[in-house]
Amino acid sequence: MNKHILEPAAWELAQATSKSPFLYEPGPEGARKVLTRWPSSRLTPPPSGS
Repeated sequence: MNKHILEPAAWELAQATSKSPFLYEPGPEGARKVLTRWPSSRLTPPPSGS
């Protein structure tokens, strides 16, 4: 099995969302609220051309 390596911010998001309630459980509005509360400095868009 390959070892998966995530960037620190991706790992932190994965850990934060790994327990119930999962993002799909509260529906789109609930998930949007969770993600908008997440520190925006940790969520950066991918580089252009990706």
